[in-house]
Amino acid sequence: MEEDIKTRSQLLAELDELRTRNLQLENALRQRPSNPADNAATVRQEPGSTQYLLHLEQVVNKRTRELAASNRKLERAIADRKRIENRTRAGNTLLKLLTEAGSLQEYLDRAVLLLRTWTGCRCAGIRLFDGDARPCASYVGFNKKSPESENPFLLDHEHPVYARDIVDKGKSQDLPYLTRQGSFLCSDTAGITASDDDRASTRFISKCIRSGFASVAVIPIRQAERVAGAILLADRRPWRVAAHAVELIESNTHFIADAIHRFQTRDELRFKYDTQEVIGSILGLSLQDIPLEEFLAHSLNKVLLSPGPSLGFQPQGAIFVVGEDRQTLVMKARIGIPDRVTAGCAQVPFGKCLCGQTAADGAFRYFECAKGTNGSPHETAKPHGHYCVPILFSGQTLGVMNLTLKAGHQHDRREEEFLLAVANVIAGILQRKQVEKELQLYTLRLEQSNRNLQDFAFVASHDLQEPLRKIQTFGERLRSKYADVLSDTAINYLERMQNAAARMQRLIDALLTFSRVTATSGRHEMTDLRDVIESVLSDLELCIEQAGGRVEVGSLPVVMADADQMRQLFQNLIGNALKFQAEGSPRIGIRSHWFADGPSDEPADSPGWYRIFVEDNGIGFDETDLERIFAPFQRLHGREAFEGTGMGLAICKKIVESHGGEITARSAPGNGATFIVTLPAGRTAIAGCVQDGSIGPEGI
Repeated sequence: MEEDIKTRSQLLAELDELRTRNLQLENALRQRPSNPADNAATVRQEPGSTQYLLHLEQVVNKRTRELAASNRKLERAIADRKRIENRTRAGNTLLKLLTEAGSLQEYLDRAVLLLRTWTGCRCAGIRLFDGDARPCASYVGFNKKSPESENPFLLDHEHPVYARDIVDKGKSQDLPYLTRQGSFLCSDTAGITASDDDRASTRFISKCIRSGFASVAVIPIRQAERVAGAILLADRRPWRVAAHAVELIESNTHFIADAIHRFQTRDELRFKYDTQEVIGSILGLSLQDIPLEEFLAHSLNKVLLSPGPSLGFQPQGAIFVVGEDRQTLVMKARIGIPDRVTAGCAQVPFGKCLCGQTAADGAFRYFECAKGTNGSPHETAKPHGHYCVPILFSGQTLGVMNLTLKAGHQHDRREEEFLLAVANVIAGILQRKQVEKELQLYTLRLEQSNRNLQDFAFVASHDLQEPLRKIQTFGERLRSKYADVLSDTAINYLERMQNAAARMQRLIDALLTFSRVTATSGRHEMTDLRDVIESVLSDLELCIEQAGGRVEVGSLPVVMADADQMRQLFQNLIGNALKFQAEGSPRIGIRSHWFADGPSDEPADSPGWYRIFVEDNGIGFDETDLERIFAPFQRLHGREAFEGTGMGLAICKKIVESHGGEITARSAPGNGATFIVTLPAGRTAIAGCVQDGSIGPEGI
């Protein structure tokens, strides 16, 4: 602009200079000596002559046109400068407002007042688009019901003409009302025309006229490529929304869009934080040893009275849990609900009123009770609203949470998300408590079963063994005293009876051993497995010599275990290795190694595991029978081939599992077998056991 001003001054100076030069020229012409050859020119250029005046007029007109063009250029520059200043001033005002406003609502309320001041129209509002047809977030000048009802400024399923325009879905007949920036501007709605098939435009025109708005403008608020909202301007007088005012607002909508985005992002983060805080408090409550009713009451209190999310709840609500009949809701917690209401809502059948309907179909419900028409026993209550939140676990209804809302409170997406998140947490806790209750009952039944098993062991050790001892004793007396008079057949019968009694005795002893594993599994101490193996080999020394066998023992660890049960475990395994032989001398090897990787649920700081291998060169077995050999009373061979009760490996499995380990085997018929015992290292010392490697005899 300063450059334009200098140009104008220069033009004025040139004009003055031109006038001065003209005067100087006139004086010079008067003083020149007469020349006959120049008489004609002198006559033509003589001051005051017609030719001279015409020439002078042409020069002045030319300069005047140049000066007028310069003035117009200067005026445009001044106008552009004013527009830039206005835009800058408006942008600075919006930026200042962003720093001063404490919330999105405060920002929008103050921004609406600024918009009305800038445009001079009577009505202004701002709508935020989130996919729902929601009323104005802030407005001024409109009738109170106007922005909250379906009117030309609402995005509904029929798409008003301005709505389709600002989301780039305009039709050709809409183009006269669109600015270069994509805003909708109509200064006289009475003059709008629409094609017969354009129902949206027709509906928009009729609503504008019925609402009394003659001037209408809708300016989109764009955030990146998305329409985040719209600025609404309206006046009942025609031609009251000026194009330059719309242009001013268009140039600053990015400030409003940025402010909306900032506040929404901040509010969303705060909302998520507050939601997690409430959920964390509820999870903390679930870890306390308190009754279910007390837990639900505290949880309801956290939801209703939480200082976090800006929720419109009244301090009144209830939580229902599905009853044992699975068709009735039972009120387990309540806050702020009068006793007269509690009496009628203590039990609610599925399908009755809001809570029963929510329990029946598992759907979230919002209901506004203008006159208490929700089907509940308190239909005479003052106007209010309800959220009914299903408490679901894997699609199964476990309960319902009912919250009372203030009169006029609208359904809010974030509130629904918050309540469903809380309901999911409560559902998980209810399911866990139900499982814990069932587990307690199962534990009680298991303890009773163990007591019964111990009682059986007592009976077996006394009542069952006494008749067997008498059978064996009297059978031996018959054989010693009356052997001479008994026939060979009678003696054969007597021997078979004694053998059967002996097998029954061994079976009872095995059952006693099997039942005592759990009852005596608590006596764990640091046990050196090498000492255990040496003790077992000492007991089996005669059997090893008779079979011509050899046992080679590598380095073994020290584990936390019951020493007697470890002795029983390895005696059974080594005994089987000696027994299940075809021909040749038994060869048995015992070795171990440590490894770090255990079960998937093992703590990260676990000290690891030990594997103990018991290998033999016996007859082996088919691995398809692997599970069978560890089951009680299961035998792969008849008594004629190999003696036994079928309980030895079952006892081994129970001993290992009672120590938190596992047992398995690898084998093939005719190629021997390798039994693998895995035990937790626990608080143990490694006695010569290598890591992730094996120690033991070679050539096994």
